[in-house]
Amino acid sequence: MGAHKTIVKNETEMHDFIETTFIEYLQDLDENNQRNFIESFLVRQKQENMKMVHGGYFHNENLIGVVNDLFGAGTDTMGNTLRWAILLMMKYPEIQSKVQAEIAREIGDIQPRTDHRAKMPYTDAVIHECQ
Repeated sequence: MGAHKTIVKNETEMHDFIETTFIEYLQDLDENNQRNFIESFLVRQKQENMKMVHGGYFHNENLIGVVNDLFGAGTDTMGNTLRWAILLMMKYPEIQSKVQAEIAREIGDIQPRTDHRAKMPYTDAVIHECQ
């Protein structure tokens, strides 16, 4: 498969994934308890539909486009953070040693969890510096 076909295939898969995800959100949508961006968007979409607004902003293709953009932006940001972290750790091995020691002490051999981050202030500071 050529590069162009691969890109088109990936875009189609992403489009389908996002569409499936917000269809699932519609099934459990609570207008009084919006937990995230997609739910807020869907509530506004529903309001526009009830007012019979034509050509409004809150339609499915815009939601798919915005979520796709957010995925792309997050991927780029994460990639850049990791790239800088690796480069800076290579340049400053003493920082790498401190981060590694803190991670070993707080996490050890278990699966890392979000709540570990609060117990690793040095590592957290290093991550923020890389961003």
